[in-house]
Amino acid sequence: MLSVYQRTPAKDFAGTSNKGKRFNCAPSFIFHLNDKSKVDQIKINWNHVDFIKQLNAYF
Repeated sequence: MLSVYQRTPAKDFAGTSNKGKRFNCAPSFIFHLNDKSKVDQIKINWNHVDFIKQLNAYF
């Protein structure tokens, strides 16, 4: 399943100052299940370089 998030941060985030810019992000989620079939770990990956470029855009 693909999820795409489109947001405008309300404050400074991830080392960037808030410039009111929107970002689009399509993270991948990896769930690990324990021997009782319960989620015991979640890993999230995204293209952080692209994310920062979008937040620092000057246009």
